[in-house]
Amino acid sequence: MIKIKNKEDCCGCSACANACPAKSIVMKRDDEGFLYPSIDLSLCKRCGLCEKVCPVLNQADEKAVMQKLYIVQNKDDIIRKESTSGGAFTPIAEYVIAAGGAVFGAAFEDDDHFRVIHQYVETSRELWKFRGSKYLQSEIGNTYSQTKNFLDSGRLVCYSGTPCQIAGLKAFLRKDYENLMTVDVVCRAVPSPLVFEKYLEVQKRTLGDNIKKIRFRDKYYGYSYSTMSIYAKPESKQKDYHRGIESDLWLRAFFSGIIIRPSCVSCIFRKSFQSSDFTIWDCFNVRKYAPEFDDNQGTTRLLIKTSKGIAVFEEIKKSFRWKEIGIESVSDTGKERAYSEATTFHRDEFFLDLNSQDPEKVFHKYFPYTWKVRFLHNTRYWSYRLGIYPVLKKMWNVMK
Repeated sequence: MIKIKNKEDCCGCSACANACPAKSIVMKRDDEGFLYPSIDLSLCKRCGLCEKVCPVLNQADEKAVMQKLYIVQNKDDIIRKESTSGGAFTPIAEYVIAAGGAVFGAAFEDDDHFRVIHQYVETSRELWKFRGSKYLQSEIGNTYSQTKNFLDSGRLVCYSGTPCQIAGLKAFLRKDYENLMTVDVVCRAVPSPLVFEKYLEVQKRTLGDNIKKIRFRDKYYGYSYSTMSIYAKPESKQKDYHRGIESDLWLRAFFSGIIIRPSCVSCIFRKSFQSSDFTIWDCFNVRKYAPEFDDNQGTTRLLIKTSKGIAVFEEIKKSFRWKEIGIESVSDTGKERAYSEATTFHRDEFFLDLNSQDPEKVFHKYFPYTWKVRFLHNTRYWSYRLGIYPVLKKMWNVMK
C-alpha cells in the first residue's frame, strides 16, 4: 500500500490511482492545491500494485540511447503561432490520427472552466486544444487506463506530457508497446492549480465572467516576449489583458518558485535520457544553428531517442523547416533541462495567507508593483513598440 511520508516523493502522476484494481485510491487536493493519492482502507486489498507502478519507487535505469537532435519550425504559420514554440507536436499527432489512433495531451476542461486536464482526441481539428503551454499541473484522471485499453485493442496512441507524467504512464503499463508514441515536454516545474484559481478570481474583478481564452505564453508581443494573455468574449466589449513575465502576477509567482509542487524542487525525472520517443522544448537562439531560419514566431528543439521516433520523423519532416544539429548542443538549452527549480523560504507563509486572506492583497504583498517592476514593464513594452526589443534582449543575454 502506497504511503506518502514526504510530499517531495510524490509527483502526482496518478499511476497508483489508475492501477488500483479495487478503485480504493483517489487523487485529492492538499491545502496547496496539488493532488496526492488518498486510500480508502475499507476497499484496499493490500495487493501492492500501487507501489509496483509508482515511478518514484521504481525509477527506471538511465541508459544511453540513440539520439538525434533537430530544430524545427512548422510550415503552417497558423499552427506555429498558436504553439508555444515551433509547432513540432502537431505533425506527430496528425501522423497518429491519420493511422486511426488517439492522441492524449493537456487541455482546458472546457470554454467556461479553466481547469487543465489530460484528455484524448481522435481528429486533427481537435488538436488545437493541446497547443500552447499550460502553466499548471494537469489532472491525469483515468487517461493511463484509457491508453492501455486503446493499446491492447491494437490502436496507435500518442501520449504527451511532462517527464514525470510519461514516467508514470510507462510504470503503469509495465511493458513496452510498439503502438505507443510518447512525447515529453521539457518542464521548468508545475505550479499550483489553487493559486491559479485565486489569480483568476482577482482578474475577474476587472474582467467579470467574460473570459473566452487564456494563453500562458502568448506571442502577442512576439516569441521572445513571454506574455500572459486573457482574451475577453467579443460580445462583452471588455479589453483583452496582456502582461509580460516582469509584471503579471501569475507569471511572477510561477517563476519565483514559490508556488511549484514540492517534488519539482528535487525532480528525479530531469534526466538526459528520458524514456520517451520525443522530447520537445524551445530554441530561442535559433540563429546560432540556422542563420537562414527566422526567429519571429518560435522554433522547437526536437530530440528523438528511438528508432520508432526516427521513422515517424522521416514521414512528417515535410511539414517542417528543419535542420539536424549536433547532439552536443543539447547542453546549450537553459537550466530547465538539467536543474530543478529552487523554491523560496516564503512558501509556507504564502500558502497560509492565500488560504485565509483576500487573494488580491496576498498577491500584492508578495509581488508588489514597485517602481522597478513598473520600469521593467514600460521598458519592455516601449522597446517592443519601437522594434528594438529583440536587440535589447540579445544584448542582455550576452551581458548575463
